[in-house]
Amino acid sequence: MSMLNLVAFNSFIIPIIAIVIDQQNYAGSPSSSRIIGGKEVNITDYPYLVAVEVNKKFNCAGSIIARTWILTGAECLSRASVSNTRIRIGTSFVSKGGQLREVLELIRHANYNFINGDYDIALIALYQRIPLSEYAQIIRLPDNTNVDLDGRLGTAMGWGEIRESGPGSSVLRAVDIPIVNLDVCRQVYNTSHGLKVTSRMLCAGFWDGGKATGVGDGGGPLVVDSVLIGITSWSVGRGRPEDPEVLTNVAYFRDWITHYTGI
Repeated sequence: MSMLNLVAFNSFIIPIIAIVIDQQNYAGSPSSSRIIGGKEVNITDYPYLVAVEVNKKFNCAGSIIARTWILTGAECLSRASVSNTRIRIGTSFVSKGGQLREVLELIRHANYNFINGDYDIALIALYQRIPLSEYAQIIRLPDNTNVDLDGRLGTAMGWGEIRESGPGSSVLRAVDIPIVNLDVCRQVYNTSHGLKVTSRMLCAGFWDGGKATGVGDGGGPLVVDSVLIGITSWSVGRGRPEDPEVLTNVAYFRDWITHYTGI
């Protein structure tokens, strides 16, 4: 889906947003034991995760942020249209089970830059409301209050590669990866790869590599304390040492999300 993969530094801090507390029916996020280097999990562990299908094939992941809204990455919808896209909800399996939902509208951020992955965020409006259950729940969004999370782990999940350049997983997997200081991440990518990490991005991963999101996890969430803080976007390789994962910073786009969804 995208280009880069992040490594984390346990001693660094990055501004993260506080939980919105006035929404209802939110999903919790169980702690995961330490996708690439991850483990198989059940959709009931992360019931806000959905599979985005384009032309009846799995394309990427997304998150339920309201009963008629899915949050994902703009890159995820690069080949999508209302007529060829549907959402698979409530299943641990990438292409079977659960429920399929038809799409009403696709909203990619107008400033999305496919070259450097900036503004990699999109919304999907559904025709019908999602029936909430243990298999389908809403994930909390951050608000505009910054909270420093020093050395905290975020959980990413999806159906992407289980090793670099390997096959995607048919069963849902999750991995815990720590947040990387944004200035450190910028320096790593600028110095080593000549790539730009912006204030609209987050970084996460292990300094020695081994655990990361994979191709096919794009558009999926990075969750800290049951709050959706990041959207898997790009990386250089997958789980490589000293190359963190780059994600979209959801807090930065909180007003943009509210503009379209009212959430």
